[in-house]
Amino acid sequence: MNNAHRLQRQCVRWLAMCGLGCLLVISLHAQNIAPSDGVIDRVEYFWDDDPGFGLATRYAVPDVTGSEALLSMDVLTEGLGRGLHMLGVRVGNTAGWSPTYRYMVAVSPSDGVIDRVEYFWDDDPGFGLATRYAVPDVTGSEALLSMDVLTEGLGRGLHMLGVRVGNTAGWSPTYRYMVAVSPSDGVIDRVEYFWDDDPGFGLATRYAVPDVIGSEAVLSMDVLTEGLGRGLHMLGVRVGNTAGWSPTYRYMVAVSPSDGVIDRVEYFWDEDPGFGLATRYAVPDVIGSEAVLSMDVLTEGLGRGLHMLGVRVGNTAGWSPTYRYMVAVSPSDGVIDRVEYFWDEDPGFGLATPLPFTGTDVAVVDTDIESYAGYGSHTLVVRARSGGVWGSPLIRTFCINAEPDFSLPADTVCRGEKFTVTNTTRGATEETVYSWDMDGDGKADATGADDFVYTYAKAGEYMVSLSVKTVGDCETTCTKPVVVLDTADPSVRLNASVSASCSGDTVMFTAKTFNAGGYPEYEWTVNGEVVRGATGDTLLTGTLSDRDRVQVTVLSSNPCSPVNTVTSPAITVTVNPSPEVSLAPLFPVYTTEDNFILSGGMPEGGIYYINGSEASVFAPKENASGSYTMSYRYANAHGCVSEAVQTFALREPGAGSLLLGDVNKDERVDIMDILCTVDHIFGRVFPTWNRLTADIDSDGRIDVTDIIGIAGIILGDDATGRAARQAAAGAADDVTLTAMDADAGNATEVYLNFALRGAGRPCGVQFDVTMPEGVELETATEGLVVGRKAGTAANTYTLLAYSSDLRPVGGQLSVRAVLPVNMDEGSYPVVPENVVMVAGDMRAIDHSIAPGRLTVGSPTAVRGLADGRPAIVVESDGLRVLNAGGGSLSVYDAGGRFVAASTIGGDNELVSIPVLVQGTYVAEINKDGRTVRTKFIRK
Repeated sequence: MNNAHRLQRQCVRWLAMCGLGCLLVISLHAQNIAPSDGVIDRVEYFWDDDPGFGLATRYAVPDVTGSEALLSMDVLTEGLGRGLHMLGVRVGNTAGWSPTYRYMVAVSPSDGVIDRVEYFWDDDPGFGLATRYAVPDVTGSEALLSMDVLTEGLGRGLHMLGVRVGNTAGWSPTYRYMVAVSPSDGVIDRVEYFWDDDPGFGLATRYAVPDVIGSEAVLSMDVLTEGLGRGLHMLGVRVGNTAGWSPTYRYMVAVSPSDGVIDRVEYFWDEDPGFGLATRYAVPDVIGSEAVLSMDVLTEGLGRGLHMLGVRVGNTAGWSPTYRYMVAVSPSDGVIDRVEYFWDEDPGFGLATPLPFTGTDVAVVDTDIESYAGYGSHTLVVRARSGGVWGSPLIRTFCINAEPDFSLPADTVCRGEKFTVTNTTRGATEETVYSWDMDGDGKADATGADDFVYTYAKAGEYMVSLSVKTVGDCETTCTKPVVVLDTADPSVRLNASVSASCSGDTVMFTAKTFNAGGYPEYEWTVNGEVVRGATGDTLLTGTLSDRDRVQVTVLSSNPCSPVNTVTSPAITVTVNPSPEVSLAPLFPVYTTEDNFILSGGMPEGGIYYINGSEASVFAPKENASGSYTMSYRYANAHGCVSEAVQTFALREPGAGSLLLGDVNKDERVDIMDILCTVDHIFGRVFPTWNRLTADIDSDGRIDVTDIIGIAGIILGDDATGRAARQAAAGAADDVTLTAMDADAGNATEVYLNFALRGAGRPCGVQFDVTMPEGVELETATEGLVVGRKAGTAANTYTLLAYSSDLRPVGGQLSVRAVLPVNMDEGSYPVVPENVVMVAGDMRAIDHSIAPGRLTVGSPTAVRGLADGRPAIVVESDGLRVLNAGGGSLSVYDAGGRFVAASTIGGDNELVSIPVLVQGTYVAEINKDGRTVRTKFIRK
């Protein structure tokens, strides 16, 4: 074997693999690939297409010794299809990467082990007829091939290597690789390529050749098609060095449409049968969106001589244009040695004008033939010779004529407008005859070479054509479109997708324009307000309210119309309200429970679903444990539907399950089970519990008496209740709850302290307190929850303090009272009520209540008015802003939403804000980077 002509010596090996997921072992030695400045600390690999340095799949390197690594790269073939694939591997460290080394890997057919491998150069002799390579190392279903492919005898330049593997059941597809063979006087140091038209030696696009080993190079030209249009292109490639260039080799490449990869190729010879009706061509070598077509397969069955090949590619979205190539075909008795052509008169075989071509037994004639010099109908004959025999010629008749052309004043003209048609025909003679068809009816509207004036009487789209004859019946036609615009005023018709909708539904409005030109602009309005971002002929919106008025204004692009804009009549929409639907949540359900009727949906009268299936009853014993989705769907009288959805758990009972008093089913009875007595804390609505398990005493209510183990608790502090608790719980410690005094003075925030005193220390405390109008409570002690009490006055609060580990809570609870700015002076009682206290063992604790009071001195929030600082005084007519001239005043509602704003002119200005409705607000002054806020109530 000539070592100088091995393909990628020491680098390229073919590794025959078993099925998917087999073990591939590659030894990479330091002298070949290790970085020069350190040990290997990273390895990456890829299949077929290189994603770039550092972007391939990382592989751990466990066996690094010095600067060598033995890589056991198992399961690499997982997911690959049968046949040949190119594996790329490189190593590196923080200093950089080694060159990329590629290995050809054969993946076994699924019906047996590999027992044969064959390859060929350039022309495929057929399956089973190529050069065989013995597979000596087959063990079971694995074979490791150490295969050097001889390049000896190949000429310098580009060659196509074909490889396939198989067994007695058949062959894999044929995989082709472009291989550059070095000139004999040196290694390859340059590669260049071009598409379609050859710019000349040394002037084409250069291509880097990183994988040159010795005098051969495998080209992975995967980025060459960037910027090409869809369809067929001819790739030209050549290699060389300072001594010169190899011949240019051309390959037909199919480039995918932009909307998907190529999944179909078809071709025909000579006559086109139509899109989709030509001969299909299998595309085994599609990589991404390109496919290299093997020309020699296409010519099977053709006779000797010249033929016209038509090829197109596509996918389900459509076909590319059809590309045609002149191809000379030789039978098996010789190579093609001459291609020539002549016009009309045959000068004799071998005496016509020669044509350059590429190929041997199949040759592509990729050059322009000089057209005939005289006008009229002329016949072109192209023929080829192989083995001393001339084949059948390719004969085509051409009409050589003057080149008709003309110009119109514009692509669009107005109806009734006079315009000039200018004749720009090239190469005409005195014998040239003209025929103008202005409206496409096949009749001549004008004749002669002179420019003329024309007018269209009707609007529409027309095809204007000019046909010329110079000699005989040889006729050539030029056609151009023109749009004739109407001069009438534009109009617009507005339609809605539905006549009535529900709140939140998306409604589509469509504008149909007339006489508004080809590119009108649209402006949509709802109740006179412009809808931003809606500039097309449709409006999609789901934010409409009942009786909203939708209109569209059209800006016409028709320059022939005297009116520029038109507004449609308004459509008044009907939007029916969607129902507000809620669904009380379920606690976990145990598989031992009886069937229960689905309930808790409001308003009543809707339909329940479990996991998407309509249901009215849930049977815990008949279902497997797990998570279930319960939904409630309700339709109102207008047919508008809303839905509430929740999930609940179905569980197998555990050791702590089904405890009496475990209302929330957390498998323990503790202070958290008291939460059912609080109706509303921070917006959380506690559910109506599953009465099958929570209503312990079967009185039809879920309340504190259902918490067995805290049986003595009764809301309130009457003597009867105290006696009942003492009887139920035995001797109880006496605990005093004291509401301490709070002096507001002229402050806007004060603290109220509730002290717990007594022999026993409660682990849970719950009570209500009603505050003066406008006073709001916020938590000021960790572990204390403050929330409004549902079903009572708006300023009644529930205070809930508990210890999650049932240890005593602190001896003092503190809340912050936020006072309204205009609160009257006086003393306000603070009396806790509905008090519940429990000890760590969950027994009730007897208690007594000592009331307190909130004292308000002078009107609040007036401190600092005399010292020149910005301030706000709430008056009956508005807000008086002091010491803030040149600043700004902003007002927000209780939810933090912006309400109004004003610029402050002087240092004592009364700002009236008539837009305010009753409620709580925050006024904010901003001046010189300082911010002052005051809370007030609008009564």
